[in-house]
Amino acid sequence: MACPCATVHDVIASLDPALTALANQGSKYYRQVFDA
Repeated sequence: MACPCATVHDVIASLDPALTALANQGSKYYRQVFDA
């Protein structure tokens, strides 16, 4: 059985940078960076 850590890493690595910015920095930051 594969290590579940690898699966988690793969999922996180494939996330859209815009979504991670929104999750980490908030909607104001997202608007400034991606809706400019």
